[in-house]
Amino acid sequence: MAEEGLVQFKGCPADSRKKLFSISAKLLARTRNAKEEGMEVYVKTIETVTEPDCNFFKVVLRSMIIAAEASGLCIGPSMRLLGRRVGHALSKKLTSVKVEDIISELQEFYERHDMGEVCVYTFMPLTIIVRDNYEVTPCAAESISVFSQELFLTVLRELTKKDYAITSDECFGAGNNYFKFVIEQVI
Repeated sequence: MAEEGLVQFKGCPADSRKKLFSISAKLLARTRNAKEEGMEVYVKTIETVTEPDCNFFKVVLRSMIIAAEASGLCIGPSMRLLGRRVGHALSKKLTSVKVEDIISELQEFYERHDMGEVCVYTFMPLTIIVRDNYEVTPCAAESISVFSQELFLTVLRELTKKDYAITSDECFGAGNNYFKFVIEQVI
């Protein structure tokens, strides 16, 4: 593992015979038990690529997420990093600095890219609901949700120059396909 760069070690100052090991790689995924019903959703999802109105790349990306999660690989940590990177890139393109206007621009971005419908449930506290028309498993819905959470946080932080945090979140997959999260300014 050390040769692969996953762990690093150093000598123990108190005892030269010991080595202190630590994880050196970012957490990109974690494992859990495979879910057969997830594979069924994966097969159903991938079959939609032949439909005339299919957004091919969205279906393939969703299928990859569902397949990974169904196989027991939770990719939420990778989706969080991806959301941060997309949010950073998007922040360079957006022009607003007021929270309401930033959210409006993010709503347009999600709609333009068929990423789901972004609804503002309340502004105090800022509560976002993202609805989607693709069936996903609950595990995949969590990974997709953390992508959006991190994207919103990153854009808000970079454009307002203030710190924000997710204070609660709910995820409804398997037929209800939406997730909700609350963003509050850290004081």
